[in-house]
Amino acid sequence: MDERVPINEEQLGHFIGQLARDIEAIKSSPKTEELFVGEMDGVRMGALLVKRTYRAEHGRLVPMTDDKQNPICLGDVPYAELSPPFVSPIIAGDESHAFKRMTDVIVQASAQAYGKNTTKTTVGLRFGKIEREIVVYGDRRGEFDLMGNPRFSEPEPFDSIPIRWDYAYGGFDKWGFKRKGIPFLDAIKPKPEWEIGSATPYHYPRNPAGCGFLLELDKETFTNLAIPNLEHPFAPLVPAAMAVGEVERWMRGPLPAAWDFQPLDWFPRCGYLGATPPYIDEGIPLAEVTRGYVAKDILSIPSFLKAKRHADYRLEFLQSAAPGLAVPLVSPDEQFVLTNVHPEEKSHWFSLPGELPSVLVELAPGNVVEADPKLVTVVIRVDLGEVECLWSARFPLPPELSEEDLLEARRVVQWKRPGKRG
Repeated sequence: MDERVPINEEQLGHFIGQLARDIEAIKSSPKTEELFVGEMDGVRMGALLVKRTYRAEHGRLVPMTDDKQNPICLGDVPYAELSPPFVSPIIAGDESHAFKRMTDVIVQASAQAYGKNTTKTTVGLRFGKIEREIVVYGDRRGEFDLMGNPRFSEPEPFDSIPIRWDYAYGGFDKWGFKRKGIPFLDAIKPKPEWEIGSATPYHYPRNPAGCGFLLELDKETFTNLAIPNLEHPFAPLVPAAMAVGEVERWMRGPLPAAWDFQPLDWFPRCGYLGATPPYIDEGIPLAEVTRGYVAKDILSIPSFLKAKRHADYRLEFLQSAAPGLAVPLVSPDEQFVLTNVHPEEKSHWFSLPGELPSVLVELAPGNVVEADPKLVTVVIRVDLGEVECLWSARFPLPPELSEEDLLEARRVVQWKRPGKRG
């Protein structure tokens, strides 16, 4: 069993074609608009999600034709259907969270070599005050030198490597499972038949789709271990960091490096629901807190099961970006610069088009409200030359208006350019 998620790139097919087929399976009539009812700061609200897909052309974003617009996705869609214990990262995240307070920035791209015999590069992302880098290595394996010390093999040359969670640190420790099993099951007599799942104590909570996660590092576990291709420049991987010692000491493990969607049941996102996996508090600052990626109190948030009112929920759990890429609301004309990810341009840049949806909703005859649009998700698909912008246009709802009446309410959506920032 290889530690890396066995996604066959050739079988994925055309990226959006696969996405469209999967979306069809979860929704009978895909649309670029969806209406939701919720609450913000104690006020009953409506929100119209409006999605627009653009084609990147020489630094400009041009709207796709209507038949090419990507629909709003109402559930997580995996890159591939994998049998447990393998976990697939997701190619599209659930976009039904209409009341996010920040913008999720998602980048789906591949590191490019731009030449023969490239074994290492660094990819970059920059927009506003945000700057991120990921160091990318060719394939490596675990091995031991003549003195018996663990080391990584020399990286192999590559043409391109996806900047995706299954190429980052994490995954499933098959050796931990083989050696220790599931304690509560072992205590049951007679032992029940049980098939291994995709959410066990031996999956790395930060990234169960990755590779390299170990409890113990020895000749058996480390020899030929798939080493992550992706690393944070501020925390280079070393052999000793691959093993955390015990299941509940998983917080010792490295931060995975990727810019793709993060599912709700991965840490730290699940922490905002008070659902952080069991851990041993060693008095060491949480890496995500140190980097400023998460709230300082994330480990003390009560379980969502104890919430008695809407205000008890921490809405950060709605954000689906990689840690540190859920950011204050992005401007509609923000410029993005990506390095070493475009097949032809080492420095690939574009600006958002500067347009936003003007949404009018008739709540009752003569009662027309103008919604307040917020840019809640930007998805950059470099290989396809596409960018998606998802807006949440929000408006207060009178308490007497039912959800059924709201669905029947007339609405008008027009795209406008309010002008460039001064």
